[in-house]
Amino acid sequence: MSVLISSYSESNNGTSNVSVGASGIVTADGQSFSVGPRDLTLDSAKFYIKKVNSPTGSCYARVYAMAGVYGSTSIPTGSALAVSDAVDVASLGTSYALVEFAFSGANRIALSATVKYFVCFEFAGGDGSNYAHIAPDTTSPTHPGNNCWKAGGGWTAVGSQDLPFYVYGVPADETLLLIDGYSEGNVSTTGSSYSGATAQHDGNSFANTSAILLTKAYMLLAKSGSPTGTVVAKLWSHTGTYGGTDGKPGTLLATSDTVDVSTLAAYSDVWAMRFVEFTFSGAQVYALAASTNYCITIEYAAGNSSNYVRTGLDSSSPTHGGRRVYSTNGTSWTAQSGAEFCFFVYGTTGYHRSLDDTITLQDNDAGRMLAALDSQFVLSDELSSLLNRRPEAADSMVLSDALSVEHYDSWKRVSLADELILVDQRDVAVEEVPTLEVFPISGMLSEAGGELSLGHGYLVDVIGPSADGTEQRALLRNVPVHEVSYGIADLGDREARMLASLVHRSHQDWVVPVWPWMVRLAEATVLDSHKVYVPSAWLALAPFAWWALEFAAGSLYVVFWRGFLAFEKRRVTGSGSDGGGSYLSIEDGPTVWAVGSMLVPAFVGRLTSVEAESRDGPQVRSARVTLTSKGTEVSP
Repeated sequence: MSVLISSYSESNNGTSNVSVGASGIVTADGQSFSVGPRDLTLDSAKFYIKKVNSPTGSCYARVYAMAGVYGSTSIPTGSALAVSDAVDVASLGTSYALVEFAFSGANRIALSATVKYFVCFEFAGGDGSNYAHIAPDTTSPTHPGNNCWKAGGGWTAVGSQDLPFYVYGVPADETLLLIDGYSEGNVSTTGSSYSGATAQHDGNSFANTSAILLTKAYMLLAKSGSPTGTVVAKLWSHTGTYGGTDGKPGTLLATSDTVDVSTLAAYSDVWAMRFVEFTFSGAQVYALAASTNYCITIEYAAGNSSNYVRTGLDSSSPTHGGRRVYSTNGTSWTAQSGAEFCFFVYGTTGYHRSLDDTITLQDNDAGRMLAALDSQFVLSDELSSLLNRRPEAADSMVLSDALSVEHYDSWKRVSLADELILVDQRDVAVEEVPTLEVFPISGMLSEAGGELSLGHGYLVDVIGPSADGTEQRALLRNVPVHEVSYGIADLGDREARMLASLVHRSHQDWVVPVWPWMVRLAEATVLDSHKVYVPSAWLALAPFAWWALEFAAGSLYVVFWRGFLAFEKRRVTGSGSDGGGSYLSIEDGPTVWAVGSMLVPAFVGRLTSVEAESRDGPQVRSARVTLTSKGTEVSP
């Protein structure tokens, strides 16, 4: 799902038009912007533009790296990092309107939260009578970036103007939902946090609207001098009047993982500050109540007046609605009038920690509860291969420890050994879950002494015995059969437990990755774009010819793989090429897979043999595992 990265409303459109494309004088007009607290994948841009008379040709949006001082002298630098799909300039209206420019293929670049960029509207095909108009705000600009334009070969910064625009992107983790925040574009001054300082604790109050699990906070910080040690974020209850002088932190509710202060950006001015991510994990994930106010702060309990953490503040007509809160000791607080901290807080409706211990699924009730849990929420795929089935009462997984369930208001707390899952059970329905999942053991186990072999052939049918008693067999040439065989050795505890749980699951269909034909993604891939761009030579490999019938039957897949506990399947629906290169068409989905992730072709098959060669209690350390395709039989 695309989210807004940065914008300046068209309500600020100026009255002084800039003619873009008129006889090639001004060919581009743009605005510098920052990405915000999280890295995103560029999706689209919008400009408030119109045509004059009858221009022809194509106009574009382009994104550049930024040089200069953000907000005053910044200009684009270098070649464009991304170029949008073309928009026919003749399709523009004669009155100002927002026009969208989509980025596709290799132009869906990763935008970093630590970098500032320029987005520009560009048209170079007009003449003295036929061109496009765009109108920067020249009267009372308020966007933190600045406008610029290009004539000839050079860019000119205009620090006293801002251009109406919108830039959208797709977050890497779409399970994170924005709770509240105040943009870095509002920063005007800084505070100082160190041991014994007036603002050793520094933060802001915020309002939460819906029940949600707080998992991330982003605080605008930098370092001065050479501070050492760590800084943490803390969540507090709120007391007093929200936004008032008595609106202060109350009880400490949760503390984030630590962040090494030496990794903070060095301070030079307020625009050098960066959002720093703080993660609330394990038992520190906190269930925020609906329609309730809270406070989020940072604490740096080391350093001194020469080596400290700077906090990004707005003391120039702040508009968030909460209030900056600070304290020396975390007990006596001040709610500062006319100041607010720049921050963002995010959460999710379902959460779990990494699986470090083991669990038992001993009955259907537990299986249904866990299956419903996994089908309703994105749980980072860490438990997907364990949870996406309904175990029989006599078919417990070869795991240990116990499962316990308790209720906390509208949240269900599920403890799996020392693990924690919190679920908004208002939306949980016990449903049958899909049975077709990715076979979770990687073929890339050479460092553990592994080996892998492939086999290809055709299904045979026994016609009957001949006169001499021998069997007569016929090849069913239209039913190809493929086989993947793993020789797996010296598995770690986690993989060994997983393999043990698979031994008796020969009845289950799997999506089977064929590892020798793995390829790494050369660009970030957004699955709801329906396209995965791949090397042309890769598409010409033998598997795609061998699997033509599976493809026709809808049982050819690709698997995105980032590690043993991070993978995802998608059915292949076609292939083709366009300006972005060769691609596979796939079923859609919300995930974004980063550059360098592995893409593996896969077929639908079953586990036909598991020969355990070495056991260690409930763990299988070494085995020979064979999976065989189902040919053209389509699975769910």
